[in-house]
Amino acid sequence: MYSAPTFAPPPTYFFYMKASLLSLALLGGICWSGAAVAQTTLANGTLETWNRENGPEGPVQWITSDQIAANLFIAVNGVTKSTESRTGAFAARLSFRNVTIPILGTFPVPALLLLGTKVPEISPTNLPRTQEDIVRLRPGGIPFTARPTSLQFWYKYTGVAADAGQAAVVLSKEGQAIGQAGITLNGGINTYTLINLPITYGSAVMPDTLRIVFTAGTNQTPSTTAALFIDDVTVPLTVTADRNPQLEAALVVYPNPSSNGDFSLASLQKPGVATAPFTISDATGRVVLRQGAAPTSAASGRLISLRGQPAGVYLLRLSTTEGTLTRKLVIQ
Repeated sequence: MYSAPTFAPPPTYFFYMKASLLSLALLGGICWSGAAVAQTTLANGTLETWNRENGPEGPVQWITSDQIAANLFIAVNGVTKSTESRTGAFAARLSFRNVTIPILGTFPVPALLLLGTKVPEISPTNLPRTQEDIVRLRPGGIPFTARPTSLQFWYKYTGVAADAGQAAVVLSKEGQAIGQAGITLNGGINTYTLINLPITYGSAVMPDTLRIVFTAGTNQTPSTTAALFIDDVTVPLTVTADRNPQLEAALVVYPNPSSNGDFSLASLQKPGVATAPFTISDATGRVVLRQGAAPTSAASGRLISLRGQPAGVYLLRLSTTEGTLTRKLVIQ
């Protein structure tokens, strides 16, 4: 009787297949390591337009882990179009998945959303085996010749509160990172929240490429029931000509300078200003304090404590619904 031959792939095949699956989350992040602002519009930054140009449905001008995995004939379904949007009709929904492959077993696959259109040509015969391969196959990225001050986006993370994801932005010149920022996105956020992520630059040169990446399910015990929603992604540029005098006049910071590092914010005429999410950076661009939105009742006096920080000048960035407002804070 005829007996079908048993498929016995070489040991290195198991290693490289597993490495390729884990690299879905790594490929996009290999480089991760007082003016008003004008919003620089990204192509489909609102995530409204979707198609199947790269196989599985995904947002136009973006790449997903589903599309990368499709080159390996693996169905992930980790990034989907959602009607739970902040504005418009759609947002992107990212969920961690466990993917089972015959013979090889089950593998964890974090959801991945990347700005750009370059899908790496990964296949069973073209797997990333070295650091050079990962760089060569790195997906995403768009031509970009400006120096944005931050990455802004709206997100919510429903389901298991212990789940976590990440967001990052990298600006590079000829493959070398010159500006970047990253943040962990924690679960248990059931309403859309604005994130303003300041970009730290290590070089004065102008970039030629912009990469933005969002991932879900990157903690040690990710959940398949948690969902990260992303909407309205922008990269603001500092433009002093577009100052908003009314917005700036609404905010009072006192005492400033401060002798002990304590400051208070007040904005009685516009309560949403003093209570907006904010970041505070030191002179090197390092974020020393980040807080989400405060209750409206705090508009009469929201305490900010920088106690323990050395004397010097710090930059406060408030992400209000009318734009980003910056103010210098001085510790004597």
